[in-house]
Amino acid sequence: LDCLAKLKAAGAQVPDVLPPLGAMVEVPAAALGVRALLAEADFLAIGTNDLAQYVLATDRNLGALSALYDPRHPALLRLIAGVAIAARRANKPLSVCGEIAGDPMAVPLLLALGIRELSMAPTRLAQARAAIEATHCAQLRALVPRLLRAGSRGELEALLCTLGNR
Repeated sequence: LDCLAKLKAAGAQVPDVLPPLGAMVEVPAAALGVRALLAEADFLAIGTNDLAQYVLATDRNLGALSALYDPRHPALLRLIAGVAIAARRANKPLSVCGEIAGDPMAVPLLLALGIRELSMAPTRLAQARAAIEATHCAQLRALVPRLLRAGSRGELEALLCTLGNR
């Protein structure tokens, strides 16, 4: 928005109505400072591949470190939950993209957090759709506090399996 003022001051023609302005949440600082982003943005998208790498201090494409990459890590889930809550309170659309959006085990977690817009590779659509159809959102929403307290991916998956979400 600072750029618009500078463009106008320089005499550039700027349309009165601008397209919606969105922000990507791809680093922990953006997730933790999401309210500042929401004050300026019309919508948000969480880029989970990069966010997971930065949260876990690993690289999914780098040999030895790639084994530490876990897009279902509880710390990542808690950051996603915080962004989802803030976006909902601000009444701003939120989408999730990256591997987690098409992961049939993660889709129920995202739905439980109220996320309804997922962007994934076309090859993941059938699996994601099946996961969505098998998800019991009301039961999952009741489980959210326990999911967010989970200490490991295994604990998260065990909680989901108690509901038949696999």
